[in-house]
Amino acid sequence: MSVLKRDISATFAGNVVTVLLSLGTGAIFARALGPANRGVLGLALLVPTIAAKFCSMGQETVNATFAGLYKDERRTLFLQSLIVTFFGTVASAIIICAFFFWLPVKRGQFDLLDPGIIWLMCLITPFLMLSNLLIALVRGVARITTAAVIQVLQKTVFLVLLVIFLLWRDGGLRAAVMLTALNCLVGVALALWGLRDYVTLRPSRFAGWLFKKSLAFGGQINLAAFANFLHYRIDQVILAYMVPIDQLGLYIVTVGLAERLRVLPESISTAFLPRLANELSVRQPQVPRVFRCAMIVSAGSMLLAGILAVPVILVLYGWEYSGTIIPFFLLLPGSAVLGCASVLASDLAAREKPKYNMWVCYITLGTNIVLNLLLIPLMGIAGAAVASSLSYGVEGVLWLIFYRRESGTSFWEMIPRWQDAMYVVTGSVSVIRQVIALFQAKFKALRVISAKGPTDRTMEGQRNE
Repeated sequence: MSVLKRDISATFAGNVVTVLLSLGTGAIFARALGPANRGVLGLALLVPTIAAKFCSMGQETVNATFAGLYKDERRTLFLQSLIVTFFGTVASAIIICAFFFWLPVKRGQFDLLDPGIIWLMCLITPFLMLSNLLIALVRGVARITTAAVIQVLQKTVFLVLLVIFLLWRDGGLRAAVMLTALNCLVGVALALWGLRDYVTLRPSRFAGWLFKKSLAFGGQINLAAFANFLHYRIDQVILAYMVPIDQLGLYIVTVGLAERLRVLPESISTAFLPRLANELSVRQPQVPRVFRCAMIVSAGSMLLAGILAVPVILVLYGWEYSGTIIPFFLLLPGSAVLGCASVLASDLAAREKPKYNMWVCYITLGTNIVLNLLLIPLMGIAGAAVASSLSYGVEGVLWLIFYRRESGTSFWEMIPRWQDAMYVVTGSVSVIRQVIALFQAKFKALRVISAKGPTDRTMEGQRNE
């Protein structure tokens, strides 16, 4: 468990930093744009995100899983990612143009997007798609710590870009969309650095059998992954036709906060899946314990978020976003359930059982659509939050049922114990100590370098040469 504990600790620490940086970027966007324009920006980013998810053909899961199952074909997986991105970019551009320019359909609040922003949305899609595929491959080759560092660096760069955005206020929505595209490009560059041992453009590395297997596996996963993504985003699409744009902006901020909360327990499954795929026989018996730990982290995250939610929203986002408080609390339980259920989804993915993923995603998507259509007219964005939270709970229960069906694990093994809580607490303390020790070592090294004179540093450099 020591290697797995290290990977989980690194991912968890990276995600904590990422959550804090994301809070900063979210607050900057919210204050600079206001609820109405924040809603328009959310719609502008929603369309390319949906197109990128659909057109990636499930290759994110393929990269995260097959890189461990087929270790000798990692360069092939990199080459496949480029091919999928190229064809996916063409397909996504057609989808975006068809929705906005060609199809005679009602677009609701999407009509607020002008043609310039729509063309910028087409620019975001390839960078977003390639960034997601390559970062998934970084995790797939078991470079978990590297993936965590990439995540933190990308969010840090994005925060710097948003400071530029504040100085470029006249650019408005277009500037925000352009900076988002640039941040996706930064993600691609960082992922290439993380995959430097596997980067290749040689056509000879292409393997038809693996590409065929990837498309077959990824195609099934894609149907499920796209439905799963819609499960998390369909409420925003429905709201775009049923509520004013400022209310949509408030809800988008709410969802962003809840998703950042879910990142913490999902750190466990993010780190666990590559190890599971690389060491299947060794890691599968550990799934129940990892799930129990994820449950504890989810419950702790929900409790902490409930305590801090009101002051964080009012201080960082301002009083004009006070309307997000009630929907946020309504989303908390469902987000906590999803965070720990992702561990069971990882196990079934490693078993190459995509059918369960498909069943779960389509059942929960249908549940979410029905609940949204019933509750939004009655409760507005609070109704959308209730619908999403309930459907998230259904998803968690389904994953538990299917995992027990496939593994034969008893229900008792899935219930957290005192030892698990102590393991999580000691692990958290260990992560904090490691981070503090790292900063102390860096600070000490800087002091030593600054204390040396120019001659000393020159002589040391000559010795190193």
